[in-house]
Amino acid sequence: MLMSYLGTPKTWFYMAWFKRWGPSAYSLRVPAALAGAGAIWLFRSLLRRTAGDRAAVLGCALLATDTTFLLTNSFDWGPVAIQHLTLIGGVLLLVKFHQTGSISALAGGFFLFGLGLWDKALFLWTLGGLGAAGLAVYGREIRRALSIRNFAIALLAGCLGSFPLLVYNYNMDLATIRSNTQFTTTEMGFKVHVLHKSLNGSALFGWLSSEDPRRLGTTGAPLEPRTPVERASAALASAAGNPRIGFLAFALALALLLFPFLWNTSARRPLLFTLIFLTVTWIQMALTKDAGGGVHHTVLLWPFPHFLAAVGFDAMASRFPRFGPWIASAVVAIVCVQGVLVTNSFLTETVRNRGTTQWTDAIYPLSEDLKHRKAPQVLVMDWGMLDSLRALNRGRLPLQVGSDPLASEHMTEQDRRLIDLWMSSPENVFLGHTEGNEFFPDVPKRLSFAAAQAGLRKDLLRTVSDSTGRPVFEIFRFVPSN
Repeated sequence: MLMSYLGTPKTWFYMAWFKRWGPSAYSLRVPAALAGAGAIWLFRSLLRRTAGDRAAVLGCALLATDTTFLLTNSFDWGPVAIQHLTLIGGVLLLVKFHQTGSISALAGGFFLFGLGLWDKALFLWTLGGLGAAGLAVYGREIRRALSIRNFAIALLAGCLGSFPLLVYNYNMDLATIRSNTQFTTTEMGFKVHVLHKSLNGSALFGWLSSEDPRRLGTTGAPLEPRTPVERASAALASAAGNPRIGFLAFALALALLLFPFLWNTSARRPLLFTLIFLTVTWIQMALTKDAGGGVHHTVLLWPFPHFLAAVGFDAMASRFPRFGPWIASAVVAIVCVQGVLVTNSFLTETVRNRGTTQWTDAIYPLSEDLKHRKAPQVLVMDWGMLDSLRALNRGRLPLQVGSDPLASEHMTEQDRRLIDLWMSSPENVFLGHTEGNEFFPDVPKRLSFAAAQAGLRKDLLRTVSDSTGRPVFEIFRFVPSN
């Protein structure tokens, strides 16, 4: 376990992957992008089994052009890539078990659910939604399949997939549950807002891609597109009016409005199942304290909003065979084209303004500087750079988290002695963000206060800027005040 709710399947994969392809931006992103492609392929298979070929085409088109899915999955922010694979793969295998009686499909489905739970214990939200929807809509089929043998196979397969998580909680007195089961209703309004922005594809503008520094009144200037792809992207964005809002939320609303007209069709049960799953899963994350308020949480509902829209439009096309297929195709085409334009706007803004502090390309010159500086210790005083520097330098930099002793307003004597020891050597270098870019803004103040008490002052060695010229990082040390 990396945290009480975060396991290590991704870590184990990259341990093997980096032996073949060393750490870099590409070696980090390519597997995540391939996982996203795999999720789309599994989604196609799921839709074909449950709703037919036309629904599979409609659903995959919606998912493959959804800005939120493309960005969160390609960057695997959350992380979410394994979550999508285990959710879609597990449901697909259980559908296969229902249709064919395959015991291996039953075991495989519950193994993937267990693996998803180990990968991130928040997968419990997903399992809760699947359980509630399954019992409400397919209760008869579940009861018919619930033999002692099938129950034992499902239980053993699920425990096998989540075995490291189970062992961890056995040894740590149920730490996962104790640390992550606080509830509140005070954040509901904000979480509804985040859900809506996740659906319309606008949530990561200004968070992953930076805003125009001229509009923000900050240092730096937008960059001009240089490559043919960048220039084509900028031209398309300008011609389209730089759209930031996608239409998936409207497509989902339209599919829900069609529901009453499809009640007596074969689409009723999959639509009802999906609606219950989405509702129950989102309510769980909305009620959990300090969770559900980020895109990396709401996107765990994916791809079932697309499933609901695809099944609804497909059923409408079947119900009204004269005009229905044309209307369904036109609506999905409009949503997909808008999704492509929104993603392209994101690309153009990233080319011109680069990433925000947590996604900055200033990490590359910072890494090169530290590689040649040969400091005995590199104390990292803020969040957002440690793991990137570890990866880019293959663990060879003498990095150490320096912010922990300063996390509290009242330092212990042990913390104070540790800080004094670090500052006492001018050979040690400290890393922080420039003013206004800090994630822990109180840490630099407490560090300066501790330095003053020790008769030391901050000596700025270098300010590292991103490719637009915005200063992002500071490299400094401490020297005697006089």
